[in-house]
Parts: sequence; structure tokens; C-alpha cells
Amino acid sequence: MPADKNGKVFGKISLIDIGIALLVIVCAAGIYLRFAGGISELTAQSVEIEYVYEVKQIRQTSVEALAKKGNFYNKAAGQDYMGTITDVKAVPNEDSSTLVNGRIVKTSAPERFDALVTVRVRGKQTANAIYTASNQPVEAGSHVYLTSKWAACEGDIKSVKILD
Repeated sequence: MPADKNGKVFGKISLIDIGIALLVIVCAAGIYLRFAGGISELTAQSVEIEYVYEVKQIRQTSVEALAKKGNFYNKAAGQDYMGTITDVKAVPNEDSSTLVNGRIVKTSAPERFDALVTVRVRGKQTANAIYTASNQPVEAGSHVYLTSKWAACEGDIKSVKILD
């Protein structure tokens, strides 16, 4: 490259300016691919998703409201559709507590239940994650606040399965 003694190419542009411009272009492309979807959006497959949502220490009335089934929405994300309840299994609440001496004992909350709510939703699977059709991530271990027509509850997604 013909650079003069001041480091300018053709006497007009500095080599440092060229390096900074290339760095900005590479960073912009990386940000686009990471946050706008880029490559992973092109490889997303439409799938039927089934996940199990666990809700702890709820009352009998909440169990009955969940048993009415219906659609679930993510209240924290602006009421995005999270799927349709297909099954609800409730068991008496069981928990454990650690005493000051280090001993672990079983405890339970009276008149409270733990519910496993099975939900189905149409979504997409990318190379990195599973999403609902409204782009809400469905990840085992994630803590979400879901609402239906009859109930609102906070819990954890315990398992995720692709059905097709």
C-alpha cells in the first residue's frame, strides 16, 4: 500500500482510520447477528413444544382454576401467549428445611399443594434455544409468571420436550 511518512494512504486517509472503520463494521455485524437473529433465524424450525411448569404451595382453589385448562400468557412479557394447558397434576406440598444443627427435616405447608402443569405451544427451535411463536424463550429451569383466564401463578419450567 502506498503510505507516506505520516501514515496516510494516498496522502488522505490514515491507517489508524482504516483500522477503526473495519473494527466498527465487524462490531456492527456481530451485534446484528447476536440480537437481530441473523443466522439462527434462518435455521429456525417450526415445532410443537410441550413443557412442564411447576407451581409450589398453592391453595385448592388455584388447583381447581388451573384444572379448567385454557391458555397461558406470560404476564411479565406483556401477555405473550405461552401455550395451552393440557394437564394438571396436584400433590400435597412437601418441602424441606435445614435446622441450625444442620439436620434436614421434611416440612409442608398446611392446605397447600404443588402442581405440575403440562402446557403445549407451537413455536420454533433454533440452534441455541426453543421459543414460542411470540419469541418467548422456553427453557428448563427458568422462572416465569404465567396467567390464564382463571389463575395467575409463579413457578419454574421443569422440563421441555419437542413433540415433532
